[in-house]
Amino acid sequence: MQPAATYSTSSLSGSFFFGNDDDSDNSAKNEVGTLTITSGSVNGLQDSSQPTSPFLQTGKSVTGTLVINSDGTGNFGTGTVLITNGNKIFFMDESGGPARINIIEQ
Repeated sequence: MQPAATYSTSSLSGSFFFGNDDDSDNSAKNEVGTLTITSGSVNGLQDSSQPTSPFLQTGKSVTGTLVINSDGTGNFGTGTVLITNGNKIFFMDESGGPARINIIEQ
């Protein structure tokens, strides 16, 4: 259940860390990193591992735009959906590949 609140991109600003939930799929890419979110603009660094070459990538730049609607839904770029409770952001990439849930948290 969503808390009774009005959400916006400016209400979720600051420093965050992120990672994938346990996807239980060894073909999925696993990612962790840090982000700074300022009025919907996202910048950060991530490390990732995957079952194919390059197996491990470190310090990859992450940039993007976060859109949050007043009901707590939104997206993190084309082909994604997200929901927030005001403290955590959960998003899924629907553009193909193994399904996984990504979590962004302060």
